Amino acid sequence: SSIGIRGYNYTNITTNARFSSMSFAGMVTVKDPNLRLSAEGSIDLRENKNIINVQGKLDTALLHNINLSTKKIALQTKMKINIKGFELDSLTGTADFEKIFVSYEKESLTLDKIHMVSEKQNNQRYLAVQSSVVDANTKGNFYFSDIFKDFQTLLREFQLNIKNDQEAISEYYRHKTGQPKSYEATFNINLKNIQPIVRLLNMKLKLADSTLFAGKFTSGRTTIFQAFSDIKFVEYNGLKLIDNEVEISASKISDSTNILAMAFVTSRAQEFPSRLKTKNLLTEAIWNKDHIDFDFQADQQDQNNYVRLSGMVDFEDSTHIQFTKSDIKIIDRIWKINPENSITNRGKEWYIDNLVFFESDHRIKVNGHVSKDPEKNISVEIDNFDLSTLNPLITEKLNGLLNADIELSNLYTGFTLQNSLHVSELKFNDFLVGDIHGTNAWNRQEKKFIIDFHVDRLKNRIVNITG
Repeated sequence: SSIGIRGYNYTNITTNARFSSMSFAGMVTVKDPNLRLSAEGSIDLRENKNIINVQGKLDTALLHNINLSTKKIALQTKMKINIKGFELDSLTGTADFEKIFVSYEKESLTLDKIHMVSEKQNNQRYLAVQSSVVDANTKGNFYFSDIFKDFQTLLREFQLNIKNDQEAISEYYRHKTGQPKSYEATFNINLKNIQPIVRLLNMKLKLADSTLFAGKFTSGRTTIFQAFSDIKFVEYNGLKLIDNEVEISASKISDSTNILAMAFVTSRAQEFPSRLKTKNLLTEAIWNKDHIDFDFQADQQDQNNYVRLSGMVDFEDSTHIQFTKSDIKIIDRIWKINPENSITNRGKEWYIDNLVFFESDHRIKVNGHVSKDPEKNISVEIDNFDLSTLNPLITEKLNGLLNADIELSNLYTGFTLQNSLHVSELKFNDFLVGDIHGTNAWNRQEKKFIIDFHVDRLKNRIVNITG
């Protein structure tokens, strides 16, 4: 009448089944407060048959109350299961679920049907899942346990290279033993309509119906991952991308940090939450051993503005980033980036050297450190910056000439800002605000900010703040 599993004691269990040491046949009913289930069928473990043939109805399963989930999840479904095997690697057969209801926290999901089939013949495996939300299949000469383990290993080794912690990398490969098995798996995924799952998980995501993903995972001494997708529309947190193509190809030698990878993304049109609209987005990155070359470009819709960025990343004792030939066109002005720039990273320490954006006598220069050390700071020098340059990017209209010196520190622990700025003839939506001058300096002895700020309009001081 009761049984304990995973620290929960199920009660009100009745059955008319015939039992033996290796088989079960008959009906079972559970009327536990957190699990209401009725099922009939058979389980045959004799001579390692491991055959399960069961059909029934799950009226209620409160997974959070029976120690199967830390989240508040409830399930309801009708089921028909005809499978052989208990482990995923040896599992074959079919499973059908109908009238499915899932509640997750405060959201819920209803599906008509899920059909699953697993087949294995002559070392070739095939697994397919069909539903109104997604259709997916994979096939090849693989074991599921190997794919899960080897793909996680590949991701971890890529992350190690990106973080570029030489001590952690050496420690990892010093303890790594063996090589992945040789096998291949292809996959196809059709995201038919994921909005029910999006609502269930309370995500700010929209995706075009029938979005396809296809790819291949090849394992061995050299592991290769390839994936491709043609995404008609995707929106996430207000960012919209239309008519997109994504292609990824990556390979890595098992006992080496050497990587050869390529990522290519195009998008016909984009719309940002700020209502900025761009088009013809293209980004490409090629990773060869310890070096990455990258390019990014996009044009603004209905304007002549554009961005063209090129650069490289080198993984040495530290990670070094450099922008090479790069142009940004805004309001018929072409801003360039000084190619003699450098961004260096090690852990949470960043050093920026001579990162200069310039156009004629207009200049923005960034130097210094982003660091946990409060004595290190980053400085931004702004010379003769025309504020109307920002108008294509914002909803309001600005005019005026900005000159400023800004220092930032303690960015990891609540930043400290010091600045000296002057804006001449500031206009906001064609309204003249005036000339603005302000300083904000940190007094180390008194641990106070000393502020001096005033606004002059038509030769009259209309704002004066000190303290």
